Amino acid sequence: MGSLFKVFLMSTILMNFDTGVIPVAIQTIQQEVGLNYTEVALLGTLSFLGMAVTALGVPSLFMKYPSVTVLAWALLLNAISCGIFAVSYWKPLIYFSRFLMGVSQAVWVVYAPVWVNNFSPQGSQSLWLGMLAGFSPLGIMIGYVLTALIIHTMSSYIWAWRLSIAVQGVVEILQIFLVCYMFTEETVDINYEDKQRKKEQLALDILMTSSVPTPYPCRNF
Repeated sequence: MGSLFKVFLMSTILMNFDTGVIPVAIQTIQQEVGLNYTEVALLGTLSFLGMAVTALGVPSLFMKYPSVTVLAWALLLNAISCGIFAVSYWKPLIYFSRFLMGVSQAVWVVYAPVWVNNFSPQGSQSLWLGMLAGFSPLGIMIGYVLTALIIHTMSSYIWAWRLSIAVQGVVEILQIFLVCYMFTEETVDINYEDKQRKKEQLALDILMTSSVPTPYPCRNF
């Protein structure tokens, strides 16, 4: 399970990376897009709004669909959102991409602690949960540092901060392949045993139904 936990930690960093990018590049974003102070505040809050709105529906997603599929699609949605945000100059599209970032982040934010609670080795649960919580601000810090370095070294390049967001999206695409390769329903889905029992019960019910002889209609002689 240790290798799977590392994937969760990497995803936690990625899902928090953009939160560090925005404060560093906010002046440049404000000038390029033409945002006033109210719009800057809206830009900063939309991802959290998307996360809050989506969090309540995340458990239903994992009950209805395979866990690996939900996690992979969340990464893909976040990567697409980063791509839209990185190339946009139109305010509504920028706002929409920030909201989608929060929507996709909610899946990992909600499920990662639940997975740790169910699959962590005995005696390591508190440590793993602490590491998971610590990697969130680590992702923000990496976003701060990397964006500052890119802007400093490419100060004459107007797309410098956008490059930082684009890097996040590209790495998330690579992370999707890692998730699909390493994750299985048996090792990731906390409801795996319940789903298997339901499938077995359904198969048994179908078998029992098909084995019951069909009564023939009575004939009058």
